[in-house]
Amino acid sequence: MREQRRHPRVPVQVTTELSAGDVFAIAETKDLSLGGVSILTDENLVKGRTVFVTLILTQDGIEDPDEEPLESSATVRWTQDRPDGRCLAGMQFGPLTAAQKAQLDRFLAATSQHAKTGTER
Repeated sequence: MREQRRHPRVPVQVTTELSAGDVFAIAETKDLSLGGVSILTDENLVKGRTVFVTLILTQDGIEDPDEEPLESSATVRWTQDRPDGRCLAGMQFGPLTAAQKAQLDRFLAATSQHAKTGTER
């Protein structure tokens, strides 16, 4: 059966900060969409928990000084323990503002274009 998603995923690796109460962790994205993100982290995340995420949106590891990090709440929808002890997790973003959606859309479009052409934006 083919998986149907509302928003297409874009494979991209950017640094992500996670916080929930007194827990703070660094993660790396595996893929990203307008609806959510999958991340890899050393922190043990719990399905159903809401966390605050900060995505450091970069191209080729270079942060755009004109672009603020994207900050949003997100709910952990699934987790998978990996053999290396890390946690792979899928998270659904909470409600995004129009400005956040536009920022994420610009980033995803630039990332997708870069991946297709192999050129910098």
